[in-house]
Amino acid sequence: MIQHFPYIAGMTWGWTGVRGTWRGEKAEKSMELMASRLSVNWTAITFAALQDHPQATEIRFREHPTVTDDEVIAAIAKAKQLGLNVCLKPVVNCANGT
Repeated sequence: MIQHFPYIAGMTWGWTGVRGTWRGEKAEKSMELMASRLSVNWTAITFAALQDHPQATEIRFREHPTVTDDEVIAAIAKAKQLGLNVCLKPVVNCANGT
């Protein structure tokens, strides 16, 4: 028996975004264009935090350049307003370039 699944068209939004860039007209327009022109129905809202080196146990997610909680909440709200399903995709990068 062949099982049919709903159509999924996903795209990442916010990648390489830094604090202060996820709110406002440009950010909203970016998501609106993604939803309308690319016909996506899912978005992975992606934000990165830093750790000093690969073995560091502290992840500095509340500091610049990581987007703020309010920016993440606003991005989720905008995606939902546009009818998108949302997957949060946190990323940890190493500040020392590793």
